[in-house]
Amino acid sequence: NAAYSLRLKAVAYLDVLCISAGFLLRVFAGAAAVDVPVSFWIQVNTLLLAAFLGFGKRLHELSWVDDGNSVLRPALGGYRRRTLDRLLLVFQVLIPLAFLAYTLDPVSLRHHTLIFTVPLMAAALYRFHGLCAVPGNWHSPTDRMLRDPWFLLAAGGWLTAVLLLLYR
Repeated sequence: NAAYSLRLKAVAYLDVLCISAGFLLRVFAGAAAVDVPVSFWIQVNTLLLAAFLGFGKRLHELSWVDDGNSVLRPALGGYRRRTLDRLLLVFQVLIPLAFLAYTLDPVSLRHHTLIFTVPLMAAALYRFHGLCAVPGNWHSPTDRMLRDPWFLLAAGGWLTAVLLLLYR
């Protein structure tokens, strides 16, 4: 945390990786608080999703700057739109694959039917990437995401399906 605050938040790509590591630490802290082990695939999914959201936010911030607004953070100068787009596409493939691995891992979960929720997850990831790439009058892709009917339909459908499959 100190390294991030003092230096790493100004270094492109490392800033988001530090934030992702922070989310993983939160998962470990939460699991320790309730005395539950953290599966390998939960760790992988946490890191991938946090990085995807972080890099999506950086892509949105680049669009914001391209629209003539002021630079929001020093690390932004080290990012390139094309690289972020490609990176987000890689994450859009890796996240569903990691979730598939989680659903099929006999140690992690006994609800293998969650595999059927992957298309809804993939749709939500695709939509989030699209929302991040479009310039507009939004300070955060989260604002845009929470008002986008297609994202809400995909993410809400995924969450509903997961809850129904786990607690039926």
